[in-house]
Amino acid sequence: MEITLFSLRDLFENPQPPLQIAETQFDGLDAQLRRVARKPWEEISDEALWYYLHDLAYQWLQPSLFAYLFPVCLHFWYRTLMRDEGADQGDAEFHYSLHQGNVLQKMLDDVG
Repeated sequence: MEITLFSLRDLFENPQPPLQIAETQFDGLDAQLRRVARKPWEEISDEALWYYLHDLAYQWLQPSLFAYLFPVCLHFWYRTLMRDEGADQGDAEFHYSLHQGNVLQKMLDDVG
């Protein structure tokens, strides 16, 4: 069974784009991060995840933005696994970002 954006949407209880973005993008590209955060999931390209993958590693993560974009990151990761490819965009890499930012412990600690 394929994991789709729609199945992830259900799993994460249909998160919506945050109304306000307080998180600052790691490379100072806040306008680009806000653009990505306003897009419907199916319109977010793998390349656009570069803005958020750096944030996972190095920035304070806004919970509502994380809730919206992390499922897209998981879907990106899943697709790279299925194609036997690296989970990177530009100089940002999903596994590194998860580890460096201690993301799962910080952001998913209260889940379950």
